[in-house]
Amino acid sequence: MTTPRGHVSSSLPQPVLRLSVTKTWSDMPGSMRTLAIDSPEWRALRQRILERDNYTCRFCGTRAAKYMICDHINGNPSNNHPTNLGINCKLCDSVRHCGLAGMNGVLTLGISKMPQKDINRWTLQLYKQLNKVPLHSEIDSKSVIIASDTIDYANELLGLPDSFNYGQSCDCCSIEHTYDMHKGFFTREAETILKNIRDNQ
Repeated sequence: MTTPRGHVSSSLPQPVLRLSVTKTWSDMPGSMRTLAIDSPEWRALRQRILERDNYTCRFCGTRAAKYMICDHINGNPSNNHPTNLGINCKLCDSVRHCGLAGMNGVLTLGISKMPQKDINRWTLQLYKQLNKVPLHSEIDSKSVIIASDTIDYANELLGLPDSFNYGQSCDCCSIEHTYDMHKGFFTREAETILKNIRDNQ
């Protein structure tokens, strides 16, 4: 069974959101996906899961009528059983697929003690108030940005074993921290994501 790197099993009452990498977004030949994302079967299944979960993100609780993602919880795109499918908002989905989000320029890599789901909630809340993507320091005044994107970190995650302990020390920079303190902060490139969520709540 494939487990997304950096993801805690959804069998927990409240799943932990952390920067992760999976390949479920790929619809390329040779991927393990058994239902193409544009197939009538996948669209019908996605709609059932959206209705079951009341269009609500399983991580941060954001609810929106559009732009919600039906995600394979354990990272295995061939397991389409309803118990392996959950709903993510686009912010949380960007964190779950931080390599792709880094390539799209929507995430920077920071260090923070704030839970990632709270970073996402505050980002959306402040976006609604300010009508602009907030700076990392407006979300968490003690946070520090250590990379302009999450691509290198995503590549590092790909090499970690499923059993990796994210509470252990990391020496990627001069700031003393653990792996679970790596957080994604949204850039101005994420404005479309935030606007779409805001306009469909």
